[in-house]
Amino acid sequence: MIRGLIWAPAMLLAAGGDPALAQAADAAPGNGRIVWIVVALVAVAAAVVAFLAARRWKSRAEQAEAALSALRAAQDAAPVGQVQLLESGVITVNAAARNLLGGAPDTVDALVAGFAESDRTPLRASISGLLQGTGFDRVAKRARDGRALKLIGFRA
Repeated sequence: MIRGLIWAPAMLLAAGGDPALAQAADAAPGNGRIVWIVVALVAVAAAVVAFLAARRWKSRAEQAEAALSALRAAQDAAPVGQVQLLESGVITVNAAARNLLGGAPDTVDALVAGFAESDRTPLRASISGLLQGTGFDRVAKRARDGRALKLIGFRA
């Protein structure tokens, strides 16, 4: 009769007061199997959680890579304009920058005025860095329509 109740814990049977019943419950076959089945189920659940977390992180990484790739493509598609500071203090621009700006600006203010308001302060700071000999490269947008231009500044 006790062997049919292999799922009953030994403490429950021992509470009945009969030591023979508690000893029979401890010796009942299958109690160890239940523990191993529970341990195996917990291990499988942990493996599934780890697998799903890895897939989620891989998906997030792929999304971030796609967004970065799209930004790189947009930046690489922009024409390259060169800003050169001559020793005489005059600023010259190459043909790509002249075409985009609609002319050849002769001063820093004229050059900066051709770009969007949000790009003017960083661009002015970059151009002032040319006076100390620090080159720059940045993407700025044209004020008229927002078209991007990669600017490379250097001192001649």
